Amino acid sequence: PTTMVDAATPPTILYHASGDAIVPTVQMTDFVSALDDQGTPYEYYEVSGGGHYLVPFGEVAAISGGVLDENHGNYAMFIDRALALPAPTCTRCDDIPTQWMMDNGKSCDDAAWHIDRKCSGDPTWNSKGYCRTSCYEAGRGYLGEMCCLASFPEEECTECSNDRTPWLVSNDETCETSPGTIETKCRDDDWWVNKNYCQQTCFDAGRGYDGINCCTNNGIFV
Repeated sequence: PTTMVDAATPPTILYHASGDAIVPTVQMTDFVSALDDQGTPYEYYEVSGGGHYLVPFGEVAAISGGVLDENHGNYAMFIDRALALPAPTCTRCDDIPTQWMMDNGKSCDDAAWHIDRKCSGDPTWNSKGYCRTSCYEAGRGYLGEMCCLASFPEEECTECSNDRTPWLVSNDETCETSPGTIETKCRDDDWWVNKNYCQQTCFDAGRGYDGINCCTNNGIFV
């Protein structure tokens, strides 16, 4: 389960008996570390002794520092405790393509034309929630939804250039101040693809070049 922990993991209550010979303590502490790394609220109770079974609830409550009611509580309290902790600020979004896309061998990742024109701007897409992650990454996510996005270490991203085309240079325009051009060029224009024009701005707009993952200002790409 440690590998499944991400920013969308809900608040978690853990208890473990140190005498458990099937699930060693190190697996629990690794899980706790993963929760810590993601900033997920949790409570962890390690009971001395026991085994791979439920110990009496009173033994868990006794080491909870008064958080759990030793005299009147039961394991159902774990649910109440989890619900009392702060919920994640983002949602684990899927990326389900439309039926037309599936019929034509397309995925949300390689359907830039649809992402640019559909998503939150299309009533059917709004009602069905198609391509939730891809729409969110392109800045066209659905109302009220914040998708959790995977982050990667700095060495896995590229410090991208932002070279302008000759036309942008001659007209004293920059990549950042030319949204109309970015919307129609970038990966959709063979000349731009060959020259990698406005590499960073195209990436930031969700229209980056294939195989190039640009670093953001904080040194990672998302």
